[in-house]
Amino acid sequence: MKRSLAIVLVVAACSSKKDDGASLADAGADAGVRQGDANDWSCLGKVVLPALPLVTAKVTFKISDATMHPSTEATVRACPVREDEKCANGTATAPTDAKGEATFDVPADFDGYWEAIEPSITDLHFVPFRQYRSPDFQWRTQWHFDELRILSDTIDLKFDTTRGHVLILVRDCGFTGLPGKEIPPGTFSPPESLGGGVTLGLDPMPSGVVLAYIQAEPNLRIRTDLDETQDGAGGGGFFNVPPGAYTVTGIRKSTGEKVGTQRIHVRADSFSLLLVVPTP
Repeated sequence: MKRSLAIVLVVAACSSKKDDGASLADAGADAGVRQGDANDWSCLGKVVLPALPLVTAKVTFKISDATMHPSTEATVRACPVREDEKCANGTATAPTDAKGEATFDVPADFDGYWEAIEPSITDLHFVPFRQYRSPDFQWRTQWHFDELRILSDTIDLKFDTTRGHVLILVRDCGFTGLPGKEIPPGTFSPPESLGGGVTLGLDPMPSGVVLAYIQAEPNLRIRTDLDETQDGAGGGGFFNVPPGAYTVTGIRKSTGEKVGTQRIHVRADSFSLLLVVPTP
């Protein structure tokens, strides 16, 4: 589910140097068209998750690196409590196989995160809402710090390893995880469902935290002078976040409508990854 954000961020880092502060007009944006106007937001405030008539749900969790190669050296746990950084009530760890996959039986109301540990990194993949499908397939990208160091050159940031980093991808009502949607084999959501025009908020917002958004056109880049997600990108993040519990919220800038809210936690020297999608 995070793979599109990872690819966008890595390409941005490789294709651009210092942010020159160019305006959206410089990027060829039509001043009469607002970010996110082409997105489908018709389900906002209407999403209802059906009950899952099972005690447990079977979920296959797949992780790959930013180049889409399977992460085969990871151990994964399903952690039911979002704010529990120790994953005290988590499942037993399971290694990923040659496809980068591990399969779990989780409670039918699972609403936590996947803890994926590799020798050099821990990534926390938060689910957008409680589990309601069985079987289910979830696909995420496993971030590494060498990728983040590449990004630091594009936005002149010094990354503090005593803090963590929150990476976010916004999806609209075309998100295939929503009720009534079908997940095509080997996919997660159509590219056109990347949500533009959404302002991201972090509560609380500690000092020293940097918010950045992804610009897709004319050149992929990370921008710290934007205040909403961009069409065709849908990505953003909070960098250098102190460890602790937080709430992430996405608001449509043009209308003030809430897209989604998630509770997460941040660990030092780790990534917290999440999707902001239309939520109940």
